[in-house]
Amino acid sequence: MEQNLLIDTISHADIDAIIKFKTNLAKETENVDLQPEIISKAVRYLAENPKHIFSLVAKVNTEPAGEIVAVEENSERVLIT
Repeated sequence: MEQNLLIDTISHADIDAIIKFKTNLAKETENVDLQPEIISKAVRYLAENPKHIFSLVAKVNTEPAGEIVAVEENSERVLIT
C-alpha cells in the first residue's frame, strides 16, 4: 500500500490527534499523566496563534502522524517536540 507524507501547519482538524500525541509522549517518557483540560487549551493555543508559535504536523495518508513545535523564548528559537 502506498503511503503519502504531507507536512503542514497545525489546523483545528489536527487538535485531537496532537492532544493524543502529547499525552502519550508524556506518559512514555516521563510517566506523567497530563490533564486533558490543560493540554487541550495548550494545543488549541498552538493552532490559533501561528505568529507566536510555529507548529507543523506530519500526515500519512491525510492522518496526523507526528508534530513539531518551535517557540520564541528570550529572542531565541527553542525547539519543543
